[in-house]
Amino acid sequence: MSLAHERWCDTYSIMKDNRPNCYKCLHFQITYDPALPYACRAMKFKSKVPPSAEVFRTSGLSCLAFTPKPKK
Repeated sequence: MSLAHERWCDTYSIMKDNRPNCYKCLHFQITYDPALPYACRAMKFKSKVPPSAEVFRTSGLSCLAFTPKPKK
């Protein structure tokens, strides 16, 4: 199994465990950078994986900047 596949599997398991869903966050954005396609405006960083997964992987905490998008 490749390292990229292992990283994706880790990210998927993190996202399904009741962690904040970046796609539903006001601060989440998709970038034009193919190497770092996801970004968090609140914490000002880009990542290969959704930002909440990166926050959890590095700190062990759920994302504290999560703000739900307003309902349309």
